[in-house]
Amino acid sequence: PAADPSQETLVQLLMRTAALWTNPKMVLLIPMLFYSGLEQGWVFSAFTTSFIKPSLTATNIGFVMTAFGAADALGSFALGKLSDVVGRPPVLIVGFLLQGSVAVVLLNVTLGEDAWAPLILCAVAWGIGDAAWNTQ
Repeated sequence: PAADPSQETLVQLLMRTAALWTNPKMVLLIPMLFYSGLEQGWVFSAFTTSFIKPSLTATNIGFVMTAFGAADALGSFALGKLSDVVGRPPVLIVGFLLQGSVAVVLLNVTLGEDAWAPLILCAVAWGIGDAAWNTQ
C-alpha cells in the first residue's frame, strides 16, 4: 500500500521529488523551464524599461503589459486546445517563431515616441509565444 502523502517527512518528500529527475522526460524539461524563466524575466524587465518606457513613458507600461497578459491568458486556452489536435511540437514552433520575430524586430527597429501599435503588437506576439511554452 502507498504511504499517505500527508504523513511524509520533509526528507521523504525531498527524496521523492529528487527521484523525478531520474526520469529522462523530466530531465528534458530543464531547458524549457530555463528558457521560460529567462523569457518572462526579459519581458517584465528589459522590454518594459528598454522599449515601452522610452517610447510611451512609465505611466503607460501597464497598458502594454495588459495586452501581454490578455494575449498570454487567451493564448494559453487556445493553444492548449490546439495542441490536443495537432500535438505539442507545432505549438512550440509557433511560440519560438513569434518570440524570435519580436526579438528580431526590436533589435532592428528604432521606436519613436508614442509607438503604441508596434509595442502592443510585440507584447501580444510575445504573450502568445509565452502561452505556447506555458501550455506544454
